[in-house]
Amino acid sequence: YLLDVVKGAGVASAERSVANYKTGDAATPTVTATASVGYAGGTWVVKANGNELPASEEDMFGTVHTYWSVDTTTHAADGVEVLTLTDEGFELAGGLLYQADGIEVGVSFAPQTYKVTFNMNDTDPKMEYASGVTASIQGKYGDNVTLTPNGFVIEGFTFKGWAADPTATEADFANGVNLPMADLVAAVDATGKTETLQLYAVWAIDGYKVSFDAGAGAVTDESVLADQTVNYMDKVVEPNESPKLEGYVFTGWSPDGGTTIWDFANDAVTSAKAFVAQYVVNHYVVDPVDVTGLTISGNGTLDESSKAQYGETVAMTAVANTAYSLPETGEWKILDADNGDADITASVEVKVNTPTALMFKMPATNVKVVAVKPIADQYS
Repeated sequence: YLLDVVKGAGVASAERSVANYKTGDAATPTVTATASVGYAGGTWVVKANGNELPASEEDMFGTVHTYWSVDTTTHAADGVEVLTLTDEGFELAGGLLYQADGIEVGVSFAPQTYKVTFNMNDTDPKMEYASGVTASIQGKYGDNVTLTPNGFVIEGFTFKGWAADPTATEADFANGVNLPMADLVAAVDATGKTETLQLYAVWAIDGYKVSFDAGAGAVTDESVLADQTVNYMDKVVEPNESPKLEGYVFTGWSPDGGTTIWDFANDAVTSAKAFVAQYVVNHYVVDPVDVTGLTISGNGTLDESSKAQYGETVAMTAVANTAYSLPETGEWKILDADNGDADITASVEVKVNTPTALMFKMPATNVKVVAVKPIADQYS
């Protein structure tokens, strides 16, 4: 008898053990078929003289006659099925019913159905706030499927797409894309044996702009205050030089119009930040110098518990004591407590035998105030 093989859909290969067979030969004739990727579950049809030959049948006496059988389990992992023909099958084919001189074996495989699941892939320690669900889908090999739009949300991260590798930094498949199931199978398991295909979300960490404003009049190196781009939950690099503003002490940086000083060692970024320098105004002691014959008073007569603020106007008055008088001309002198004469402009009004007033704007230093010019003694 002749043994012929016809390959149908989804068959990668189909091989017969012999081309010609004589009943009683030692080797039982077989046909081995391998499914193509994405196909499984073979359908076998055996024909003699164009008519189907059953796998088995029961005669009138209740005896079951097997003409051919298929092993679907031994090599299932490799997608292989093996059909074995019996001598009874060949004898039946060549008998009066079929009158054939050969047997034709046809085999085909069906497209496999796959399930596609979506993994959030929130393995980064910074992914503390994650939520959402993305529903799985199903489809047959050879068909097109549409990936479920991403339903996952992770604070500080932007979704880029889906990948077969959980460590991927670039996506294999775009969000909500329509594509052949074959492409998914090839990406996840090229053998096509895995019935559940898992895709992993690919994320990009968000970066935020950080800027610094030293404030009007401040002296600073602009390069030190250059903008930074800082990733989510990372720390801002503190400028290595503090700005300087006359009459003020720099106390730190506060973001977004607030007054809370930022802790660069511990605070992490979760959004864009605009830092503004914070200052505390200096306060100074205005110390009148005792002069014989004069009494000095006014809001400049201050001590450590009541200081004059930088930029504040200080008014002081010098009055001649009994037996003393002020000259027609006089002068106030501002002394830097640490450095001698200070370059401070003072407005002076002098009248004979009347108080002499001093008005000046607080400099960036502690000062001493003294009225000078000889005091005229009224008595000889």
